[in-house]
Amino acid sequence: MEFRERLYQLRKGRGISQEELAHTVGVSRQAVQKWEAGAATPDLSNLSALADYFAVSLDYLVRGIEPEKPAAPSPQQAVIQNYYRGWRYEYRSRRTLFGLPLVHINLCDRSLCRAKGVNAIGRLLLALKELGLDGDSGQAAAFLADVLGEETRGEGLGIAMSDQISGALTVNLGIIRGGGEELSLTLDLRWPVTARYEDFADRLMGAMERGGFAGERTEGQDSIYMPPESPLVQALSKVYREQTGQEAELLSIGGGTYAKACPNLVAFGPLFPGQEMTEHQPDEYMEADTLLKNAQMMAAAIWELAR
Repeated sequence: MEFRERLYQLRKGRGISQEELAHTVGVSRQAVQKWEAGAATPDLSNLSALADYFAVSLDYLVRGIEPEKPAAPSPQQAVIQNYYRGWRYEYRSRRTLFGLPLVHINLCDRSLCRAKGVNAIGRLLLALKELGLDGDSGQAAAFLADVLGEETRGEGLGIAMSDQISGALTVNLGIIRGGGEELSLTLDLRWPVTARYEDFADRLMGAMERGGFAGERTEGQDSIYMPPESPLVQALSKVYREQTGQEAELLSIGGGTYAKACPNLVAFGPLFPGQEMTEHQPDEYMEADTLLKNAQMMAAAIWELAR
């Protein structure tokens, strides 16, 4: 049985339509239709989302291989192994620290699928807290496990917020460094476009100070937002509609964009509905037809804006 057939059977088993599955995964209905027809294959992010939604492993979803049942943990290993319960496709390095692998890569864990990833630092902090280490290091690990851990929305830090335009604030503990008597952290925060860093900075710094950390904003970019009714967005939407015959779907994202380089800019293109997202992945590419279509649309957009 091929991937497209497994996907079809899993969807039918849930009793949902292609449109409902597309909404759950965050793609267009045409993308799901292509997957089930064998005309396209989901990228890694979408495969992870599908595996999580259907509660199957990536091995089963992609290759039809059922996962082996793990052996029951011994009493001495129970605490450590509890942190891996539910993981379906993973790599663990042989070198360990306190019984935990120094490198642990997991493609989808149900408890973190809203962030579509696993924060190895958060996992390690939770394990260290469970081990009950003494001294300043143990206290720091316990504090960070409580306020950060696997949480990605800022609730533990008291800075959770969201808006209807761009969604919820996200927090990622990306780097932790230790040496001598100093422990430093690097947090990646992305907040709603209707908020400013100053709106929650005092709460963030206050939360970290309670754990003995002194914080500072080392770098960052302000959010940008262009209302749908703005002349620029209206003009680009008109070009998209005329060139494709479809209504433009306006999106807000949490990533960086060259539109931040100058005022009064928005990102425009280059993907079309149903196409795979290959950027920042191995073998990144764009099909020749898509590249030519983008060139046509950019030329039409320049003409429309210059009129």
